[in-house]
Amino acid sequence: MSGPWIVALMALWVLLTVVGVGLLGLIRVWGAGSPPPEVDPVSSLTRLRIGDRPAGFEAVSIAGEPTNRDSLRGGCRTVLISQVGCPPCRRILDDIAATRPAALGGHLLVVVDDARSVLPEHRRSGATFLVDRAGSVARAFGVHGAPIAFLLDDGEVAKILVPTGLHDVLALSRERPLGDTSRTAV
Repeated sequence: MSGPWIVALMALWVLLTVVGVGLLGLIRVWGAGSPPPEVDPVSSLTRLRIGDRPAGFEAVSIAGEPTNRDSLRGGCRTVLISQVGCPPCRRILDDIAATRPAALGGHLLVVVDDARSVLPEHRRSGATFLVDRAGSVARAFGVHGAPIAFLLDDGEVAKILVPTGLHDVLALSRERPLGDTSRTAV
């Protein structure tokens, strides 16, 4: 190989190195080096926001009591929406079965999508259970994932929580909506 060929190959090698390093820099900026976008767990599970009211729905509790959007008015109420096949939901339901009725205070409405997930222990817990096979209650709350809990004040969403256990649901039900000094949830 003569001198001009060696110079040309070295120039090509330098050019490819510069282009390669530049491409790696672009890849880092466009993908691997940039942080993943933040995902809000609440917005990924419901379209309702604080201050919204759920859409109209009608359902019957396991005890045979009619329940609708208007029955959620008057005071504070916690609504927990759960699904069969959801491990966190199962844990929360198991915790409800093991809880004394007084701890739930009658202010907890649990929405399930399969009546078989409600055991006799759940019925004695003091919580109200709705079976939402058709998904009308979940749609009324804009829910597309579970578990999710809503604190309602006079039928209006005051707080939204993605619970990890019953302790989260009970803490939510004990909270007062902002500015409310007259009522407690439990």
